[in-house]
Amino acid sequence: MYLLHNFSPARLETYLALSHEFFQSAGASDQTIRAIFEKSPEAFYLLYAGDAPVGDNTPAVGIVCLLAITADTVKALEQNQINGAQFTPANVVRYQDACGCYYLGAVGAIGTEPRGATRELVLGKLLELKRGEIIRTYARPINPNGLRFLQRLNFVPTLPSSADPIDHIHVLQL
Repeated sequence: MYLLHNFSPARLETYLALSHEFFQSAGASDQTIRAIFEKSPEAFYLLYAGDAPVGDNTPAVGIVCLLAITADTVKALEQNQINGAQFTPANVVRYQDACGCYYLGAVGAIGTEPRGATRELVLGKLLELKRGEIIRTYARPINPNGLRFLQRLNFVPTLPSSADPIDHIHVLQL
């Protein structure tokens, strides 16, 4: 069993360390992540193995970042003019202020089983955010594993099918 939990500011360094392990320099800077976390902490999750209570010393086996984004950010994403690594706090809003659009940023887990669980937990979180509305979630795969992850969740590229789907924006409408 795996659990996806928001975390306290004390665990942000754990999130950053895992982000570096999974993505090296492909993501946003630590400074930008800290600023976005300060604005929208509910968008950041750590993945834990087991069903025991989670505390500040519980080892994390993965990360997820699911940002609520502004309408202007949606327009830029749909035109492939921006991606999550370029986001600033101006691109995000709190979940309660969401316009029904999200960006699935960093997703990573240690091991095959946690990666599969992450997919199910992300889908569950999206369905929770849906609250009876149609929502759109955007993402940009940076490698074949990320592309497979998105394809298994039924994300589709926003560009023509002749374009290389890696490193381009994909969208899922629920």
